[in-house]
Amino acid sequence: MRFARNCRAVARETWILLIFMVLIAGILSYPYWSAYVVGVPPAKYSTGLTAKFKVFDKSGKALLTDTSTGTPVTEIYALGTDPFPYLFTGKPDTVAVYDTTYGYWSASLDENGYTVLIYDSASGSEVRYPAVSDFTVPATDDPDKETWCVPSTFNAWQRATISVTNSSILAYHEAGQIYNITAATINCSAYNKWRVEYRIIVDGRDKLCMAGKLYWSEITNLMVTKVLVDGVEVGVSVDRDASTDRLTGYCAAFGDWEGGEIHHVIAFFDDGGASVSAGTETLQIADGYAIQNIDLKWWTYSSVGVTVNAG
Repeated sequence: MRFARNCRAVARETWILLIFMVLIAGILSYPYWSAYVVGVPPAKYSTGLTAKFKVFDKSGKALLTDTSTGTPVTEIYALGTDPFPYLFTGKPDTVAVYDTTYGYWSASLDENGYTVLIYDSASGSEVRYPAVSDFTVPATDDPDKETWCVPSTFNAWQRATISVTNSSILAYHEAGQIYNITAATINCSAYNKWRVEYRIIVDGRDKLCMAGKLYWSEITNLMVTKVLVDGVEVGVSVDRDASTDRLTGYCAAFGDWEGGEIHHVIAFFDDGGASVSAGTETLQIADGYAIQNIDLKWWTYSSVGVTVNAG
């Protein structure tokens, strides 16, 4: 009996000792775990901040200043603003300025999310596609209220030189069921189907032909039935609404093409046996198609035409 009481007493003392040791360990480790329980206090300044960022020319491999070729401008808009549509009339919240001493752009902003628009402003000297990026301005404890945007660097690309030629025209041989009849035009009085191959050269090392659309003019009864871009079939649709892009016709999409590349596009035409008037079937390379704002789109689309004979 006495032995059992002694065992219970020892056990009780052991538990008390263990609890005491846990409490001591918790107190000693407080600086390490308290941040997870209490939380990190918010930064001291969140309004009237000097938000800083840099702009990098991916083609020129250099940071841009306000005196770089094209005279870049950086405008700040509300988060999610899309300044690229044809009829965009929005105004920026502010325009960033370049600090020649420290080598960065800055604008007075509050802690929040924003959209930056970067574009070349010197008419006739533009070299880059306009670019947009979303970013955030974090609060800061810096007494000068300076803070770096997240991300802190935005990218821009120079537009490549784009040239296009029609490298071959083949009419369809009905008996052989093959496109093997060499032609100089789309002669609707002699044949009903044609295969036209285009060769597109993207010139300019590290420059870009931004993703866009291929547009063929719509000639009554002459249909574009299939398009291959570098051997891969892509969808073809008819666009008759010019209100947002000033373009109409048969169209197909293409992705980004880099300088130094050569691309091949093959379009198949069919008049369905119907009457076709004489004209020119023109292909336009609508690069950077998403950018339709007339105040931002400074380039013209490369194009090539194929003569269509009536039939």
